Amino acid sequence: MGDYIVRAMAADQQIRAFAITSRELVEKARASHNTSPVATAALGRLLSAGAMMGVMMKGDKDVLTLQMKGSGPLRGNTVTADSKGNVKGYVDNPDAMLPPNAEGKLDVGGAIGVGILNVIRDMGLKEPYNGSCELKTGEIGDDLTYYFATSEQVPSAVGLGVLMNKDNTVKQAGGFIIQLMPFIDEKVVDKLEEKPIDTLVTVLPSFAYFCESGQMDSCFNNLLAPVKENAYIKFSTIENWSKNMYNLNTKRAKVEEGGSIEWVSGSFGSHVGCLYPESDLVGRGAKAEFTGVTFAGSGQDLDTGAKMVHLAPDTTSVITTKSISKGGGKSTYRSAVYIAKNAENSKASVSCQSLMLDSDSRSDTIPANVVLNDSSDVGHEAKIGRISNEAIFYLMSRGISEEEARSMIVSGFANPVSKELPLEYAVEMNNLIRLEMKGSC
Repeated sequence: MGDYIVRAMAADQQIRAFAITSRELVEKARASHNTSPVATAALGRLLSAGAMMGVMMKGDKDVLTLQMKGSGPLRGNTVTADSKGNVKGYVDNPDAMLPPNAEGKLDVGGAIGVGILNVIRDMGLKEPYNGSCELKTGEIGDDLTYYFATSEQVPSAVGLGVLMNKDNTVKQAGGFIIQLMPFIDEKVVDKLEEKPIDTLVTVLPSFAYFCESGQMDSCFNNLLAPVKENAYIKFSTIENWSKNMYNLNTKRAKVEEGGSIEWVSGSFGSHVGCLYPESDLVGRGAKAEFTGVTFAGSGQDLDTGAKMVHLAPDTTSVITTKSISKGGGKSTYRSAVYIAKNAENSKASVSCQSLMLDSDSRSDTIPANVVLNDSSDVGHEAKIGRISNEAIFYLMSRGISEEEARSMIVSGFANPVSKELPLEYAVEMNNLIRLEMKGSC
């Protein structure tokens, strides 16, 4: 599986998080610069951080520069990144060598030493934004945590890691950034502060754990989300995998009384894909909503949907899906709604719509609804169709090419999903649709 970045929001968008798996990026940098193990770890950590901080920027031409200058044998470490996650960097002394630290790990802090961290954001204004702070440990993650708190006044937690093989190639690399937004409710902060440190460590193990356990490639593809009483989680993901891989997702949420979870999903790429987020509504008044779009092109078999399990009274679930098939692609909607006997007065709504762009494609709907009481309401709606020739003719009469007209109609078909996504996700999804629609005339 290739490198990728995950972005997430929590607590009604009062907390945001970024995570990256970057083994291929760091290994390419190691090979290009012929860096020593400790230099690889230092450069890899800063490259991972730069990629995540880069995608925080909004403008297409925005550029981020991270520069560390220290008194250690590495002397310096510089990385530049853009808003699309493209990143490059170098170390001043790629041959720097140090013995392991007291914990038996690569001594990145000792290699960098005492010095300064500079953060430069060029956003196309007259002058770039410059921020700096002294290096606290030289371990990079700690230094960026300190920088966010002191220079940008954003409470953050930054974790970065690089694990090397015995032959000095990169075994795994990645990191995360978690930040509290400026408008965060004091109650949310109080709940976070109530967590003892050992609990936080259990919830967020170091990236060395993911590297050493071999879980880096799957840790963001498999999710178990506990939604506590009256809590809200929104999980948004746009997945665009290589067309030669199998994408087998496992996502599940347990929603307690008054809690709510919202899944927003866009599935592109992969040869075979199976994605069925499950929501277990275990508390009275719990709610779950799934909104998804799937695009199956030539040679693809994408099997997607959702599972809603009502296990308490007055629970509510909504499933809305859109699937698009093109060039002989196969798109299957598969769902399950289960309402237990004790889940009285529950409500479930399912709507699936399919759009086939040619006669070679296929679209199937396989719902399963099980209702074990007489007081609950369940609704299921399914539609399937193709692009109207009249709509194509109308748009072409306005000077729009046939390919662009088809792309516009498909984007409009997927709009209910797009509008539920954060802006940068929606832009990315629309770009993917345009790429998939090339040559569809």
